[in-house]
This record gives sequence, C-alpha cells and structure tokens, in this order.
Amino acid sequence: MDVVYTATGQAREEILWRTWIADFYQTYPAPRSLGTSFRHFIRYTVASKMADTFLGSDRVQIEAIQAILATLDTLQESCGRLNILPTRNEIVDSVIDILSARKLHQNSDIEKANEESQLHSKIIG
Repeated sequence: MDVVYTATGQAREEILWRTWIADFYQTYPAPRSLGTSFRHFIRYTVASKMADTFLGSDRVQIEAIQAILATLDTLQESCGRLNILPTRNEIVDSVIDILSARKLHQNSDIEKANEESQLHSKIIG
C-alpha cells in the first residue's frame, strides 16, 4: 500500500485504525482522537506480549517480536508526522513497566503468603 491512500488522502496508518473500527465511534467518521487510543492499544498489546515472551524466553516468539518492532520502525519512518504508532522506545518502556508491575505483584503475593503463614503459626501455636 502506498504511504497515502489516494481515495481518501489519508496515511496508511490512519486507514489501518479506521478500518479496524469500521471508522465509527458514536459518529461517522470516527473522531481523529481515536488514533491516540489505537496508538495506546498497539503499544500495550505489543509490550504485554513482549513481557510474556521475555519471561518464557521463547526464541521463536522473540524473533516474531523483533519482526513486529522492525515493521513498526518502518511504518514510523514512512509516516511519523501522524504519531499514530508507538515508537520502539515507548514499547520498550512499557515492557519495563509491565515487568516491574508483575514483579511487585509477585512480591506482594509472597509477602501475603508469609503473613498468612505467620498468622497460621500464631493461631496453631
């Protein structure tokens, strides 16, 4: 697909998110502000998958993620003025946030289990 879709004069990234939502959200056409929601959706979907992959260290998935990031880089270069797609750095920052949150949650679960164990010991005696 060309960088600009000649029928509408819109960039291919905009065509993508508008097609994905049928260009409708309470009104037709959908408000341009939904492009930001699309951007966040892509950012956190890719970042979440990357976080899962890093935890599992699946080589095939890591290669697939690298391919997705390379595709996003290419799309960003071709139409970065629209700012519809997240950058590689934004996705990596989100991966770090997700992994940190999961670690905090995991530590919280461990602390909770320790507290429950201590309480159990006090009750039993």
